[in-house]
Amino acid sequence: MPRNGDISGNRIFKQNRILPFKQKFRHTLEEGDEAKRLDFCLEMGNRDLNDVGFHKPILFSDESTFSTNGVVSSQHCRYRTRMFFQQDGCPAHHAVTVRNWLNSKFNEHWIGRDGPILWPPRSPDLTILDFYLWERLKQIVYREPLENDEEQLKTRTKSAVKSLSIEEIRNSFNEFRARIEICAEKGGALFE
Repeated sequence: MPRNGDISGNRIFKQNRILPFKQKFRHTLEEGDEAKRLDFCLEMGNRDLNDVGFHKPILFSDESTFSTNGVVSSQHCRYRTRMFFQQDGCPAHHAVTVRNWLNSKFNEHWIGRDGPILWPPRSPDLTILDFYLWERLKQIVYREPLENDEEQLKTRTKSAVKSLSIEEIRNSFNEFRARIEICAEKGGALFE
């Protein structure tokens, strides 16, 4: 990291207890995935052109694992007519009972495998939970070593969520829009 005066990037990382790396779990695409990603990104882009801000009321869903020892896993109401619910491609989320429930609660306003808006396979780089939130929360939770204590982990995780500013969350939604544009420009290919 470049130096600015007498403050180095490493010193900033150390003072703020930030790890100077970002853990990435890279998915690989299978045959046909790029076309599905491209179709999804073009549809999202068209929806946003026709309804500016379409991407803002999407309720993303996903999971991530936090542990007391800091080991990171690679897997992880009111309904409004403007809100869309995004469901990733996890097999448990694809069960007929889940899809029936989503159809009953969200009608045509959900994104997922076999949903009204198809979620492209192997695309965690397109959901704000995977490309931003989980990494950010883990950065805060594991800033200091954890004792092997589940209650401490729960307390730190709740505190980390509360520490996120509205502006930071809004910026992540804007990043979603930028990512679908990049994905479309790349013809649906992975871009990270």
